[in-house]
Amino acid sequence: MTASAVADPTARKHLRNADPVLARVIDAHPDFLRASGLSTRKGATLRALAVRFVEGRLSDAALARMTDDEIEAALTEVSGIGPWTARGFLIFALDRPDVLLSGDLALRHAVQRLYGLDHLPNEAEVVEIAERWRPYRSLAVSYLFASEFDERR
Repeated sequence: MTASAVADPTARKHLRNADPVLARVIDAHPDFLRASGLSTRKGATLRALAVRFVEGRLSDAALARMTDDEIEAALTEVSGIGPWTARGFLIFALDRPDVLLSGDLALRHAVQRLYGLDHLPNEAEVVEIAERWRPYRSLAVSYLFASEFDERR
């Protein structure tokens, strides 16, 4: 999508009428989004995601029918959304039971501490350890996150 398409008044009017909540995000001036705590980059990502929902390329119903891999692929097509964000969305927004955030630094620190490792595990090591957690890796991730944040208090 080009910048001119985003600024097109006809397109903006259509989106406002199609979905007032998403249209407010799409129409929001970047300064407003920054004042709301979003960086320019995150604001652009949010807008791009909103456009996909308004255009029908993504929807709650479509996400419910997709596999975890399909959702990750669809979300990572949006500039600014990577695998970590997509997997976090699967765990926390969609409540998918078997998702692993293997590259997450807090998770890797928790694995190091709880499994008595003398080094910070890399993603492959976390994946190997997490294999025994299937099909409930999301719950295990939640436990490990909680333990990491409790430990820091």
